[in-house]
Amino acid sequence: MEVVNRLPKPSDPVALGRLVSAQQILCSRCVSEEDCVRAMELLEELAKPIEDGGFNYFPAFLTLASLHEAGFEPAISQDGHKAARYYLKVLTHQEAATGLGASELDVAATQLCSLVKDGKASLAEEEISQLQRLSKGEGAGAVGSVASWAQFASMEAERRMQESREDPKVREQREARKKAREEQREQDMARQKLAAQEALARAEELRLEGNDDYRQGSLPGNSKKCEDFGRAVLAYARATTVLSECLSGLTAAVAEAAEVRKQRGILHSNAAQVQIMVENWAEAAELAQKAIEDDPQGTKPKYRLARAQVGLKEWESAARTVDGALSGMAKQGDREADEIRLELWKIAEGISKAIPSWQWTSSKPAVKEKKAEDDFEKRIAGKWEYGPPGESSHHYYEVVLEKWGALYWKEKDMRIDLLRKGKLRWHGEYEMISGMVLNLSYEPGADMLITEFTAPDDIPEEQRWKGPSKFTARRRAEPERPPTAEVVTDLDPPPPPGEMQFQPPPVEEEKAQEIEVLPDDTPQELWLCGQADFAGRFEFLPDMATPGAASGTARAVYRREGSGSP
Repeated sequence: MEVVNRLPKPSDPVALGRLVSAQQILCSRCVSEEDCVRAMELLEELAKPIEDGGFNYFPAFLTLASLHEAGFEPAISQDGHKAARYYLKVLTHQEAATGLGASELDVAATQLCSLVKDGKASLAEEEISQLQRLSKGEGAGAVGSVASWAQFASMEAERRMQESREDPKVREQREARKKAREEQREQDMARQKLAAQEALARAEELRLEGNDDYRQGSLPGNSKKCEDFGRAVLAYARATTVLSECLSGLTAAVAEAAEVRKQRGILHSNAAQVQIMVENWAEAAELAQKAIEDDPQGTKPKYRLARAQVGLKEWESAARTVDGALSGMAKQGDREADEIRLELWKIAEGISKAIPSWQWTSSKPAVKEKKAEDDFEKRIAGKWEYGPPGESSHHYYEVVLEKWGALYWKEKDMRIDLLRKGKLRWHGEYEMISGMVLNLSYEPGADMLITEFTAPDDIPEEQRWKGPSKFTARRRAEPERPPTAEVVTDLDPPPPPGEMQFQPPPVEEEKAQEIEVLPDDTPQELWLCGQADFAGRFEFLPDMATPGAASGTARAVYRREGSGSP
């Protein structure tokens, strides 16, 4: 009825009265069967040609089609055949292209096509011919997308007509073949999905192996980094082989094929990063290019390709890569994108020095000043009391922040080292009870700490603590120190104005020189085992002792046997 309410008004006052009467009946709250029949008669009278006693108001066919398509209780039942014929009468009317707007004609064409496609309406040969003429642009076919919808509807109607004339045995055989193809397609889909899942799981294992080797090779001072990087490249290569073999068989599972291809691109990109670390620029560029082919929207492969091209001194290629990557990242505003964009502009600065004539299509973003963030670990350091007000003076714990950054929680003899989980959250495990976890969260507005202990899962129910495990602590106020009285004496009056008083410089007391000594039981040799770089026998060097951390102590120095340096 939404389209019906947008129909143009008839110019004939009598026809307008008929239309208003029909709309009032259909829009009433309570409609009887007689009302439905009366509304149908008014609409059919409006749509009849003038020579047949009507008003030639063909838009009324849209109202009739809508009523029969959806049904209108209590007297109008759903009838797709009638609805389709009414829509066709609207579209084939000689004044349709000029008497109705493009939106109303598009609605009529789409609804007609839906009825035919869903099998709710079957058309005769003459009606199919009318649709074919509309599809060629005749009449209403010249307006909007009517011609396209008419073509779809005519093809579907013609196919259904041929099927209806088909021999029953032939139809049964054809439907059996169709069902067999669908079942085979479903089986292929299930098999390919399972193969994709297995390949992705195996590739993930190899990727993690490669990541571990890459991190090991990236450690400072690692003398075997080339071997670690080589193992990482090999692991990534094996993973890409697994995915490539799987991808060749994913003919039906389109979504799984896209995911496999994307993960393969990530592996190529990781391998390119390893090659960059060892400055194998040609291999890095080739791998990064493969990663871009598998994941065209990825930004890391483009960044790594640009780095490899700079290493190869291919300045123009690097400039095109950087420029394209920056243009594609114009609408990306997440943190990772900002970091990659910053690195790309660093590469762009080097390219501009090599080819000053290059013009970048993207403008360099202004450097944002970082806002000073609150150091909440410093804010939570101190003593915190808990319990009912007035009774919490003896119930408190302390959060300690060491100078080197270590943070721990302690209460009496209990100590738990804390690790940061979020901006305002920390957690730690109590070493004396395996699995006992302390969770700490800070409310800066109220200056309160929320403490929660989580017991291990394997503790029997009868041994579990039944009391509260989560409580709130307030900052403990330190007692105020009494003010010290200022002692004023007049034993030494000030000198007269204009005179200078001589005061000898203060004599500093000589500090006794602290003697750094080693314990008497200092071992004369040490044997270490484990890593090859540290394993072996070490000899004590008594003349090379160094000052210790505590006052008056010294630190022993040892030298590997056969080595010239300690």
